[in-house]
Amino acid sequence: MKIQQRIQAFAALGSRLQALVAQPTENFERMLRKTEAQNPWFTHANSVKMITNVAEMLTEEGLQRWISSYNFPEKQAKTIAVIMAGNIPMVGFHDALCVLLSGNALTAKLSSKDAVLLPFVFELLVEIAPEFADYIHIETHTLHHFDAIIATGSNNSARYFDYYFGKYTHIIRKTRNSVAVLTGSETAEEMSAVGRDIFDYFGLGCRSVSKLYVPRAYDFTKLFDAWEEFGDLAQHNKYMNNYEYNKSILLVSATPHFDTGYALFTEHTAYNSAIAVNHFEYYDALEQVSETLQHDADVLQCVLSNSAINGVKILPLGTAQKNTLFDYADGIDTLEFLINL
Repeated sequence: MKIQQRIQAFAALGSRLQALVAQPTENFERMLRKTEAQNPWFTHANSVKMITNVAEMLTEEGLQRWISSYNFPEKQAKTIAVIMAGNIPMVGFHDALCVLLSGNALTAKLSSKDAVLLPFVFELLVEIAPEFADYIHIETHTLHHFDAIIATGSNNSARYFDYYFGKYTHIIRKTRNSVAVLTGSETAEEMSAVGRDIFDYFGLGCRSVSKLYVPRAYDFTKLFDAWEEFGDLAQHNKYMNNYEYNKSILLVSATPHFDTGYALFTEHTAYNSAIAVNHFEYYDALEQVSETLQHDADVLQCVLSNSAINGVKILPLGTAQKNTLFDYADGIDTLEFLINL
């Protein structure tokens, strides 16, 4: 397939996904129920939210704009193994898109936590463009016979990836976290947007905000009041089990914290926080935050704020989980990597 044929196929996939969200078929709804039954973190609403985000990315205009700065040489396809994470629905889709658009063949090692939704999407793509059938393989056993590998996991799994796959051309991703820097000048709409950055997909994504930087003497009351819409988190059993467990730890250890009834906020320097817990740290000047974030850039995925911060790439509040085609995990240009193999 030529690059323009691949572009048209993915644009058609985007249209098909939008149509399914607008008018769900029984097969689509059955797939969503199966997804949630297999992994209760992948609720119907969260799966639809991710499918909608992917569909919005897959427009012909957007895809053309994305690839316009790349050169796609005609060459024999190579086989790319992709070990996908399973923390949020379809988190490995962008890697799969890059592999297939670059003209290479995909061997996907799916997470057991996300083994329903992605195969459904791949089947739709093959229905649209049957030529892709020879370029998509889901590996359920040991990976063999590949030319390069992309692997995403925790810091611990990354050590294993490096040990087993370090001799291959590779991208190996480790744990990253995201932060939001608040100034106290946020509007009610922006404070609500911070809530989406924290709570979308239960805060399980590497782009989910796990820590807030706030000015000293910051009034959390207004922030929490803007989050009324997230009270429904209290209806999710697995999430609330984590909330109750982590609340008991904070209480037993007499750790000062804020409690919204569905989320806990405690002062801590670490970026990584437990499920239903968010860390925060006070600052006296944005220059202080700038130095910290620049120093720790290699462990951060996103920084969100309504204010410019010197030396730091800033995303608007509320966009943590609104990925675009141009958003590469860990800042590594996956498409460039694949084209140059």
